[in-house]
Amino acid sequence: MAGSYLYQWWWIPIVILSRCCLLLTTDSNLPYLSQYPEEEYSEFHPIDDEVVVFLHEQCNEEVNLTDIQSQLQHWSVNLSISILPRSLTCETRSWGFGALLYSLSQPTTKALIAALDSSSCEFVSKLAHTWNKPLFTWTCPLKNLEDRRLSNIVRLSPALPSLAQALTEMFLHLQWRSAAIIGTDEEPWSSLDRVVVDALRTIGIVPRYHAILPQRATWSQIRRTLKSLHYISRRATVLCLPLNDDSTNRILTELDVSRDSSMLTSMILMIHTEDNDLFLPQIVPTASPLETPISLSFTSTQSSNFSPSDLPRTYTIVDQRMDVGSAYTNPSQRYVPSRNLSGTTLDNLLILMPLDQRYDIQEMLNGTEYYTQPTLIERLNESLGIMMHDNGTINSYNNKMYTYVIMDWRVDNWKPIMMISEEKEGLTVKRLTTNARAFFTVENLDFIPCDADNDCTNGLLEVSVHYTHIVAAILGSLLFAFLLVLLAIFIRKQLLKNRISEGPYKIILTASDFVFSQTNHTDSKTVDKGVETMLCCWLQPLQEFGGPKVEKPDLLQVGTVGSHRPYLQTSTGNLARQTFFKVRRAMYNGDSVQLKELSCQGTFELKNKTMGVLVTIHGLRHENLNPLIGCLNEPTRPCLVSEYCSRGSLEDVLVQDEIKLDWSFRLSLLTDLVRGMRYLHGTPIRVHGYLTSRNCVIDARWVLKITDYGLPAFYEAQNMPSPSKLSRDLLWTAPELLRDVNLRKKGSQPGDVYSFGIIMQEVIVRGEPFCMLALSPEDIIEKVMSPPPLIRPSVSKGAAPPEAINIMRQCWAESPDMRPDFNCVHDLFKKLNYGRKVNFIDTMFQLLEKYSNNLEELIRERTEQLDMEKKKTEQLLNRMLPNSVAEKLKLGIPVDPEEFREVTIYFSDIVGFTTISAHSTPFQVVDLLNDLYTCFDATINAYAVYKVETIGDAYMVVGGCPVRIPDHATQVATMALDLLHQSGRFKIRHLPQMQLKLRIGLHTGPCCAGVVGLTMPRYCLFGDTVNTASRMESTGAPWRIHISQATKDRLTQAGGYNIEYRGTTDVKGKGKMPTYWLLGKEGFDKKLPTPPPFGCLIIYLFPCYQKRGSWIG
Repeated sequence: MAGSYLYQWWWIPIVILSRCCLLLTTDSNLPYLSQYPEEEYSEFHPIDDEVVVFLHEQCNEEVNLTDIQSQLQHWSVNLSISILPRSLTCETRSWGFGALLYSLSQPTTKALIAALDSSSCEFVSKLAHTWNKPLFTWTCPLKNLEDRRLSNIVRLSPALPSLAQALTEMFLHLQWRSAAIIGTDEEPWSSLDRVVVDALRTIGIVPRYHAILPQRATWSQIRRTLKSLHYISRRATVLCLPLNDDSTNRILTELDVSRDSSMLTSMILMIHTEDNDLFLPQIVPTASPLETPISLSFTSTQSSNFSPSDLPRTYTIVDQRMDVGSAYTNPSQRYVPSRNLSGTTLDNLLILMPLDQRYDIQEMLNGTEYYTQPTLIERLNESLGIMMHDNGTINSYNNKMYTYVIMDWRVDNWKPIMMISEEKEGLTVKRLTTNARAFFTVENLDFIPCDADNDCTNGLLEVSVHYTHIVAAILGSLLFAFLLVLLAIFIRKQLLKNRISEGPYKIILTASDFVFSQTNHTDSKTVDKGVETMLCCWLQPLQEFGGPKVEKPDLLQVGTVGSHRPYLQTSTGNLARQTFFKVRRAMYNGDSVQLKELSCQGTFELKNKTMGVLVTIHGLRHENLNPLIGCLNEPTRPCLVSEYCSRGSLEDVLVQDEIKLDWSFRLSLLTDLVRGMRYLHGTPIRVHGYLTSRNCVIDARWVLKITDYGLPAFYEAQNMPSPSKLSRDLLWTAPELLRDVNLRKKGSQPGDVYSFGIIMQEVIVRGEPFCMLALSPEDIIEKVMSPPPLIRPSVSKGAAPPEAINIMRQCWAESPDMRPDFNCVHDLFKKLNYGRKVNFIDTMFQLLEKYSNNLEELIRERTEQLDMEKKKTEQLLNRMLPNSVAEKLKLGIPVDPEEFREVTIYFSDIVGFTTISAHSTPFQVVDLLNDLYTCFDATINAYAVYKVETIGDAYMVVGGCPVRIPDHATQVATMALDLLHQSGRFKIRHLPQMQLKLRIGLHTGPCCAGVVGLTMPRYCLFGDTVNTASRMESTGAPWRIHISQATKDRLTQAGGYNIEYRGTTDVKGKGKMPTYWLLGKEGFDKKLPTPPPFGCLIIYLFPCYQKRGSWIG
């Protein structure tokens, strides 16, 4: 429904956007659509009371708009008619809608007459409705009753709801009460199908059969669809299908083949939606040339809602200059049913067609009146006539009224037998003959029940396109799914059976799977020694790093339960210890396991239901549940096999006074028990039933685990009686379970909570249940079963924290409803543990973790300091030597001298530095050079050069070494300009008025480089190029860059440098050499200092300042 709602209102955003665009164009005086030039609209400007004619369907035809305009001149007295030119209506950018929107937006446009194609009818209708402009059209029929709300649309074509209403009047008049409908998914027939079904329902007729066929249905599809129709009785079969279509002919043939004696009087009614003479008597009149249509495009297609390719052509499109006689339909093109149909089918064939009310069907039959197809001029005249004068031919919702004729096929032509006239007051029915087959009444035809294979409830049946096949497919799918489920269940049982009896994870065990030996306790001792060794290994490094001396835990000093076995064996009066040692042990898959013998009478044999229970128990996995390994399936001595826990039961640990158990240790054991029971109560097992301190075992890591769970379900599935218990064994049992023997066999979750409360008493006081009462177990059980008085263990408030005492008392409450479940108990224990997960291992290693964390922090700090020092050393080495050389030295690789084919070397010094040093203190000289070279170092970082060294006021830089680059000359020359700029801006701190004049020399040539020295290694350059560069500097001038011929050639080759020829210079060791001044570079906009005239005497003036009480000038 949401999709159809969106489909109905898709045009609203377009209208809103179009109006916004119109407002924008109105405000800005811009054309509405940018793709239309202003001069193109100049031929169409709205005038007062204008009627706009939009002939979009004429785009495929040659239309003379001038002739049309001249034939409409007689309306110009009252109307101003403007026909949109073909250049606007037929343009391909917006399919003419740009001009249409422009016309509708003009306030002077009073009405629109449009010939539209089927794809644009809905859009244009809603646009006209939005702008409240009347729209006259004969190509957009009314498809449904909802479109009646567009009250300003005048439709001059047959309305589909009116055709459906005429059909219902025919049914009422002929007293037909049953029908079958066959339609297609093609427009407008799908819309016709819907309105026909709705109209028949309004008179109480529900189609007994309703099928929607695809647009181009095949023979097999038609046969499958109509197969169910053969056995359904109906008075008429309504075909909402195009007449000239292969599918329609196939449907008629299928209906003809399937007709039997019970269907001889079932009529076949075909509905035609067009106003044309496909079925009328053929009369060719004479006509004047003025009546010849300018274009017959509207009579060339089956429906105005079709594109030309939708249906076969029934009429021939003729040119406006063709002969008059050719404007009428050729008799061979009229609709004639297939001659292959039987006579019965042809006798029962009817056509419902619309006819213009201007014609009288009787006079047409008599030959006194003939039918002509309405031309374009006639359509326009009709629209203008309704607009100006006559509204008697349209109904209340502005649709042209028609007469609907029912035609009957007789031998070789169609004969009208009934007509239904549409008037404003309603529909009137008139019979034109009395002997039509459709008028014959059939007794009890509409009460014939459907065939047994097609049962019709209350005589009504609505079948979809593939009803039978869909039902068969659904039933087949359900059957197939059912078989798959059965197969899956069978396979699962087989896999389960194989799994529990075979493989490494089998559950059903035999005696051959075990290795039985004498009970020894070397494993527990080994575990104890391993734990002690591990603790000692942890404690020794802590003490070496200055940590405190940590004593061994009490548990290691006094040994374990295993070390006290002789004591336990010689003790008497402890039933728990005697029971524990009756449990057998064995080896299974190399691990120790515990065997719990099951008491049974006769031969033991596992049942299928018991296997399912064992699988469920075996699948339970939790850190505080002792996992079940399997069941020893021995006929005489069956056993349940579980993992062996070397520390024994919780009762065994509690009775050993030599084991020091502080509250944190006991709390960790109780927390383990709560976690295990909380998990167990959330599983399919649901309850434990036999929870005591004896079936809470402790493994080598001092983790408490629950065992013997699931026994009530196992006994019930195996149909075994529960083992009898002594009074001492019932001290953990809840009162309501003691009173009800049957409930005791199954157990309950509140009963498990009660048992946990008794175990808490054991842990807190380290004694047996009710040990503080001087009563026998029998007396205790009697008093617990029959209160008052209410008897419970007495525990002092100082034995445990008050919160723990409160939890214990809540757990052994008399009423089961007053006891908390294990989820609540778990939350309460979280508060006792302050939200932390506590177990014995955590408690034992708390101290170790404290000191180990301190040790880790110390090591981390030392490592960070070492890394920082290493980075500092590497940075210092990288500053002294090139990166490539430094990396080789760090790796211990010798650095060999390297020859460079061509480099550019820079030398500079400070003119008058000796004089400046003479008037400065040593510290001031150091500060001066530090400030200057810091500035220079920061400047050369922007260039691909390497600073070689500084000696006093001399500064040496090389380009193309140690990294070879092709543009070394340009890099060094641009750097020299930049350093010259910096020297001009440099201020001496102690001589602010003094200008620092720099003298620079450059030379390009080959050189050799390498590392010299071991104690203070230096990266040095060797060769004549170094000497020549130094001579360029020494023979230069202040604030000038002196370059050699080689450097000048490289810069000239690069281009962009301003170089001035100095002349020949006498260079020591080289003789006369042509040299040059580097004056600047294109794009280098930094200000360079103005050098003094070359050859003049430079006088340095220093401000006088006082030092040490004397004046120095």
